[in-house]
Amino acid sequence: MKTDEKRLKTIAITLRWEAAYRKGEHQTGEGAFLPELHTLDHDFAKALEFFGLRNGKLLEIGAGLGVQAMRYARLGFDVTAIDVSATAMEHARNRAAEESIAPGSLRFVADNILMTALQDTFDVIADRGCYATFKQWELEDYCRNVHRLLSPDGLFLLKVNAGRYKMTQPLETRFRIVQSYDTFYHGEPRQGPPAGFFILKPRPA
Repeated sequence: MKTDEKRLKTIAITLRWEAAYRKGEHQTGEGAFLPELHTLDHDFAKALEFFGLRNGKLLEIGAGLGVQAMRYARLGFDVTAIDVSATAMEHARNRAAEESIAPGSLRFVADNILMTALQDTFDVIADRGCYATFKQWELEDYCRNVHRLLSPDGLFLLKVNAGRYKMTQPLETRFRIVQSYDTFYHGEPRQGPPAGFFILKPRPA
């Protein structure tokens, strides 16, 4: 697919997510939205504990309303949380202010990982569901950008819908799978769909 065509399709997808947030679909769980979760996802919390990670620079991809990002900040991370929807990021900022999260430890940025403007590198990158929303043709850009943003000794934590395991194959050219296991998307008040959880390390550039 040509670069201009990919960019136009990526922009169209961004607009669809923005429209979904403006319509309030995140409040009803319509479409691709996951069940609301007010605590840090168990699988991500367990991985961070196992590797003894309590601080450093963390990037969350597909942050939505920012609940997980706020939990990472509470743990002690310097968090950058991105989502394609500017509306979602505005809601997230308001939520963080209500919870008195220190502004210096958490920033919300409207950004698309497929054509990200971020230049920092991160010790941890976390994706709880965003990867699975992409089409096969988008995954090369996703993997390339995540690899660029992750520090050489960093950790990439990824949760993917169980029905889309085959989509993890593009990861293996740029990342080494340290551990993977079957789980589900934790949610409140209902449990979410089955999922796979992956702990990855970057391959040398």
